[in-house]
Amino acid sequence: MSRYCEKAHKQLYMYLDGEITWIRRIRVRWHLRYCPGCDRGYAFEHGLKEKVRRSCSEELPPDVHDRLRALLRQESGGGSSGE
Repeated sequence: MSRYCEKAHKQLYMYLDGEITWIRRIRVRWHLRYCPGCDRGYAFEHGLKEKVRRSCSEELPPDVHDRLRALLRQESGGGSSGE
């Protein structure tokens, strides 16, 4: 793996999430365009992320949401202050 591949690999997840500056996005995109191995890795990760996003689009049922909120309040020491 070249040092360019290593740099692109380190920034891949931030690239997928849109969490890097535009200049770094351009550098990663350029590398992916000219490096088939890294581009295949990106295609896999991008596809996986999209599949998870599509599969997890359901909203929580209200009772689960309320139980989760109560549990988080309890864990944070908020007690039952009636939020």
